[in-house]
Amino acid sequence: MSEEPAWAHLEVDRATLVDALKRFAKATRFKGDMEAVLSFEDGWLEFRIGGEAASVAAEGRWHGEARVSAALLRSLSTQPASAGAQPQVQIRVVGDRIIAAGHSVRCAWQPAGAATIEIKTGSTLLEVLLATMHASDLEIERSGISSKVTEARRQKLALVKRAAAVLKPLGIGESQVAEFVDTALRIKP
Repeated sequence: MSEEPAWAHLEVDRATLVDALKRFAKATRFKGDMEAVLSFEDGWLEFRIGGEAASVAAEGRWHGEARVSAALLRSLSTQPASAGAQPQVQIRVVGDRIIAAGHSVRCAWQPAGAATIEIKTGSTLLEVLLATMHASDLEIERSGISSKVTEARRQKLALVKRAAAVLKPLGIGESQVAEFVDTALRIKP
């Protein structure tokens, strides 16, 4: 592995981290297929999934954002709050991996502020589509919401196909229904 970059190393109180992640998991009902964005500013490590966030006091250097599987947060939230003589959890990025409390998972490092799209937990299909309509795939990815947006687009396509099937006797096809839906979403207030 490569040498640890100085800008990607934090220390967090174990009990505080576990407690915050347990509350965050309960509030967001996050799943392992979701992505979390971790950032650090003014002494606070923030965990963000879509539009939901939690933060804990931390010390160290971390200039940017790390996108990781929410499964890492789930694993950290199930750890014992006290692990013997190690009251601090070290969180660091080495190469393309984030290492925390014995866990090592792939991460994508990006500039601070790259995650710009927020979608609240429990958002409707319409809310997800409207929030991401003008976003690029890169913006969606950097915001850690790719799986949610992919699912919303899949649902929209299924609805378009169902509507096209109903309207087929009138000579209206799938592309016309899709165009109508996209236009209606664009002009929605």
